[in-house]
Amino acid sequence: EELQSYFSLKINKDSKLYDSFLMGKLMFMLIGINFKDMILAKESDIHDGRLIYSRAKTKTIYSIKLLPQALQILGHFKGRDKITLLGKITEPEMEDKIRFPLVIRQKNKVFNTHLSEIGKMIDCKEKLRGYVFRYTWANIARQLGYSKEMIGQALGHSSNTVTDIYLNDFNPELIDKMNEQIIHKVMEQ
Repeated sequence: EELQSYFSLKINKDSKLYDSFLMGKLMFMLIGINFKDMILAKESDIHDGRLIYSRAKTKTIYSIKLLPQALQILGHFKGRDKITLLGKITEPEMEDKIRFPLVIRQKNKVFNTHLSEIGKMIDCKEKLRGYVFRYTWANIARQLGYSKEMIGQALGHSSNTVTDIYLNDFNPELIDKMNEQIIHKVMEQ
């Protein structure tokens, strides 16, 4: 319900919160993508309507279908720069390897501060932060009856049990369908 309130909230495009508001929506639609991975995503990471990227933390390859709502949000950011999809990182920031981790942390802090303000606007019971979108996505998937294994795979969690080694991964179309149902559940009014 709180996420439905978030998605239906009207924020003025001139507000300092607007970009963060859209990034929160996008984070959710991209199966709880990590903040760093989201702001580092490039145009070249989009192939055949999918965002395909290597997670910075684990180097796991993700392939997420870009739903129309996500493409619309990406359209808002399009043309801001030629380096990343969202235009939140400058070329000098990316090239300064020593300061780069600090830059990411600072931008994430601003993002989370904005989300916290938005959370108050919708009377969110807990402090709204980027990570909330990831675990909320997982909880909605569980409520819709999806297995822990399928949710875990969508989130990029790996398991080393003998059974998991012998079994094939879930078909990407099943993960796409799961994400579509979750997005639909949140966006229905």
